[in-house]
Amino acid sequence: MTLSALALVLFAAPVHLAAQTPDASDIAEGARLFRQKGNCQSCHGWAGDGRKIDGRCYGLKQADLRQAGQRMSDPPATLQNREIEYIADFMFAKIIDKGPMNREKCVEYWGQETEACGEFPK
Repeated sequence: MTLSALALVLFAAPVHLAAQTPDASDIAEGARLFRQKGNCQSCHGWAGDGRKIDGRCYGLKQADLRQAGQRMSDPPATLQNREIEYIADFMFAKIIDKGPMNREKCVEYWGQETEACGEFPK
């Protein structure tokens, strides 16, 4: 999935969301795709806030890649248009404009208390 494809979906999503509210299964599928097939958290952080590996993607910043004459690797799997829509549904329902991450949201994301949730007070 290219960033431009995701950007198109995200910018077009408010129109889509106004016409049709996603159901819980769409949001759950988007969360699964974000975590697994898209592996989005490897660059965007598990909370979608960009806080992953000190602002780096796979340990490198884009400037590091350009300096080495490289580019970002392709995603682990190609996402279909509908899968990108599911991810956008998930992001709008659970991440975008939902305030800062907290322990409750962390546990909801992971499905259980994990080490990642330890940074949030009980």
